[in-house]
Amino acid sequence: MDFKADSKAASEIIGEMLLLVIVVVLAGVLSSNIASLIPNVQDTAYVDMLAVSENGSVNITHVGGEPLNLAEVKLMLDDEVCRFDDTTLDCETSGRLFGNGDDLWEFGERLQINSSVSRISVIYHDQIVCKIFV
Repeated sequence: MDFKADSKAASEIIGEMLLLVIVVVLAGVLSSNIASLIPNVQDTAYVDMLAVSENGSVNITHVGGEPLNLAEVKLMLDDEVCRFDDTTLDCETSGRLFGNGDDLWEFGERLQINSSVSRISVIYHDQIVCKIFV
C-alpha cells in the first residue's frame, strides 16, 4: 500500500483533533475559573422557637428543628452578647437552660431569661437562626 496519496486526509484529521483538544482544554480552564467565583455558602441550622414573656422574664422553648450545640450558640439580648457556660448564661443577664443537662439545646428544652428584654437573637455558627421581639 502506498500512503503518500492519502497524506492530505491524515493531516486534516490531525488538525481536527488538535482543534478539539484546544476546545476541551479551554472549556476546562473557563469552567474552573467560573467555579472559583461562586461563593461558598454554609448551611444555616433550621430551628423553631417559641417565646413567652411573663412576670419580668422571658422563656424561649425549642419547638422544632435541629438541636443546637451550646458551645456554638450566642444570644444577643438587646445589645448584650451572651454565651452558655454549661447550661447557664455567661453574661450580666441571668438565665438558665432547663433540659436534660447535655451540651445541646434540643426539642422541648426551655431557656429562662430572668430579665425583661425586648430583642433576642439566637446566633448559631455566626448566623442568626432566630429573632424574637418581645
